[in-house]
Amino acid sequence: FSHGRAITADTHQMGNVMKRRADWPERLNAYFAAAERIPFTWGALDCCSFAANAVMAMTDADFFSWFRGRYDDGHSAYFALHEFCGGGVPEMMSKLAPQFGLDVVETSFAQRGDILLINPKSCGSDPRFGGALGICADHWAAVMTEKGLRMIRLRDHAIRAWRVP
Repeated sequence: FSHGRAITADTHQMGNVMKRRADWPERLNAYFAAAERIPFTWGALDCCSFAANAVMAMTDADFFSWFRGRYDDGHSAYFALHEFCGGGVPEMMSKLAPQFGLDVVETSFAQRGDILLINPKSCGSDPRFGGALGICADHWAAVMTEKGLRMIRLRDHAIRAWRVP
């Protein structure tokens, strides 16, 4: 709670079930190509904003809007997560997924463009975040790390997945 109100995603986004655009594959490919050239930056292109930007490219919906402009380093990201959901990345997704119609699916059934939770040991993420977000790229997970965009084997490193409708 913040100032006596429950913290949720922006009201204009709440309850909006996402829907992939007809040209989502091209938009996702273009986003991946652009992200390869941009360095990791807390609050602009970290693991969570990378995944959210990819989803926004496919659907025009921004499930991460509450976080934008609220952090610019690992310390402030950690506190923003705790303010929003009292936990880390898994708790954030547990809170946001129902608001945006993102159903949990088995990682073995994740499809291109779905959101993935990646084991923090697999991508060098700070363990206190509970994992990093990535995007399914067929049998790979695209994840933004402090060393840039990485492709890692999905089946070896994904902990959870959410279907982007």
